Amino acid sequence: MRSKPRERNGRTADLQRELEARFLSRNQSPNRNTTSIPATFLRVTVAIKDGVRQTNRRNGEHPAKPPPHAQLIEMATAHWILRIVYVAAKLDLADRLDGEPKSADELAGPTGTHAPSLYRLMRTLAHLGILSEDGGQRFTLTTLGEALKKSAPASARATILTLASDRCADGFGEFLYSVQTGKSGVEAAPA
Repeated sequence: MRSKPRERNGRTADLQRELEARFLSRNQSPNRNTTSIPATFLRVTVAIKDGVRQTNRRNGEHPAKPPPHAQLIEMATAHWILRIVYVAAKLDLADRLDGEPKSADELAGPTGTHAPSLYRLMRTLAHLGILSEDGGQRFTLTTLGEALKKSAPASARATILTLASDRCADGFGEFLYSVQTGKSGVEAAPA
């Protein structure tokens, strides 16, 4: 049985309702039940991300900034988004979705992937605005997703494949070494 979160300041339930309402109001899927992220901290991070100082075009107000700990957690998890987009580029999903909508089941064979896992990836890409999901669990490219196609003008695919490559990631993983020695992290990264 799941235990309730401890109330430290009596606002846990209010904050949970507020975050759920914000998440639901920002959900771009036509079926609101298909984009829920199971891990609570991810759901909170996604909901908070939409609240980063953007002008409300209707009344010119700025939403409150997320608390510092939430901003730092969002920064710390940014590499997840990079890896998610990298996998989409590596699997050529944008080129495979050029044209008619396709399901994860249809794409699993050509991509050599596990269909349920590919579906979860594609739902995440839909939440990020790269894909769009219809009510039949079929996906199409959005304008943002079009930039992942190999043939797109100013395609971002090659840059993403480079920046998220193991070589770049390993080199940047040695950033502490760079700060300590003044040398490139690539030198200390495993070859």
